[in-house]
Amino acid sequence: SLDQSVRVWSVESSSLLRVLRGSGCPILLVKLLPDRLAWWATSGMFQVWSWNGPENIEPQLRFNIDEDPLSCNIAVGEHYVAVAGNDVYSNTDREVVIYNSHTGHRMLEKDIFASAQIQCMDIQCHPLFLGAGCSVEIWDIENSLCVAVLGSNFKPSLNQTIKNICVSDFQVVAMLSSGNIFYWPLHNLVKKNMTILRFRYITTLKHSLE
Repeated sequence: SLDQSVRVWSVESSSLLRVLRGSGCPILLVKLLPDRLAWWATSGMFQVWSWNGPENIEPQLRFNIDEDPLSCNIAVGEHYVAVAGNDVYSNTDREVVIYNSHTGHRMLEKDIFASAQIQCMDIQCHPLFLGAGCSVEIWDIENSLCVAVLGSNFKPSLNQTIKNICVSDFQVVAMLSSGNIFYWPLHNLVKKNMTILRFRYITTLKHSLE
């Protein structure tokens, strides 16, 4: 929150369980991973705490992310932290920087460059989903390879772009700036520790933001 703390609440009882401090700046993002709690502050400091329930939280790792926290896009996953700047003059609005979420090291060998300005992103294990222009690009982070482009047959009005992406174990949902929602079922097949993605376009939901 803006008071420089992360607060852990019980959904069932609506009670405050823990207050975590140490960032020294307002918190922009909080992500609960299977065994870790991560957050990012306006200073650029990224912190990871071990998580074994609200009574067992300990500081584990902190590192700086160079990109501007107030303007860039970020996605946090179990293995990676993906960050895309928002500077159209230097093309950083299309480049994705990858950090190892366990060590904090920037992974310079990862070469991910979208076909259009990145408006949003999400991570599911190794696949990275980018809202680039009016399409959703799916990248295999492990191999820095674009494996699919969803929505390449979209025919949006001028200046419409993908504004938000949400990925679960079952589907990919994308919203255009017009408010139209597209979704695809997501089926994961794991073979030799590689995630193979199968997508099939299903339908479009008309959802007006007005």
